[in-house]
Amino acid sequence: MKKLLFIGLVFVLFAGIVACGSGGNATTETNIEYEIVNDEDNSIAGAVRASLDVLIAKGNYSDEEIENLLKHIVETYSSQNKINGMTVFLYDDRDDIGWGYTVGKAEFWPHGNKPDASTVTAGDYKTFQLDIDIK
Repeated sequence: MKKLLFIGLVFVLFAGIVACGSGGNATTETNIEYEIVNDEDNSIAGAVRASLDVLIAKGNYSDEEIENLLKHIVETYSSQNKINGMTVFLYDDRDDIGWGYTVGKAEFWPHGNKPDASTVTAGDYKTFQLDIDIK
């Protein structure tokens, strides 16, 4: 019995270490299912820049739900990828992708300014500002 308890304790400890080290845990929760349709690398010299096209099902979502979803996507992506900035375009119709977002947009840049991307170290988000626009 002690051996089983010890194995269980080691498993829980290992799982906790892996989860903490993975950096994939977003702090903002969302109940909206989404699909990242395009993950485009728009990097330039000195700046790792990402642009995501994200699709959700058509629905009656509150502004708060959309805002939380966009925060969740930015938190998850930026914790898993060292970037200098990113933009997320949110759609509810696959046919609209590339023609302008239909639901919302998130901009995550140093000081809220895309040109400042090359002035920071990728993955250092201390000066970053998240700006969200919901249609």
